[in-house]
Amino acid sequence: MAGNVGLLKHASIVPQSALAIEDIFRRAGFPDGAFQTLLVGSQKVDKILGDAAGHGGHADGKRRGGNRVGIGAAKRIKKVVLELGGSDPFIVMPSANLEVAAATAVKARIFNNGQSCIAAKRFIVAESIAENSKNCSRGRWRR
Repeated sequence: MAGNVGLLKHASIVPQSALAIEDIFRRAGFPDGAFQTLLVGSQKVDKILGDAAGHGGHADGKRRGGNRVGIGAAKRIKKVVLELGGSDPFIVMPSANLEVAAATAVKARIFNNGQSCIAAKRFIVAESIAENSKNCSRGRWRR
C-alpha cells in the first residue's frame, strides 16, 4: 500500500505458519514479493538487517532473536520494534467458575516456566469478582 515490502523470518519451529501468512497476503491480492517468508536460521538476521534496502526490524518472541534484531538494527541506526514477552491478558468475567479460572490462571502463567511468549501476564478480573474477593489472603487488587 505504501510501496514497502514485508519480510518475515518466523521462529524456526513454525515454518508452516510463516508460509500460511505469506499465502494469505498472496490470496488477498498483494503483488508477488510484497510479503515474503524467509526460511532462514537466526544466524542470518544480521546479514538481512545489513541490507541497505531494509529500513527496520521487528522481533516477536524470545530474547535471543530480539537480541540479534536489536543489535543488528542498532549497529545500523535502523528502527526496531521488539515484543519479547507481551502483555497477554487473562480475563476473568463475572460468569466464570472461579475454581476453574484460578486453576487455569496458574497454568496460563507458569506454562513452560513462564517462558512462553503467550503466557498470561496481565490478570484482569471483573469488578464484581474483585469486590467479593477483598477478603482474599493478599487483599490487594489493582483497578
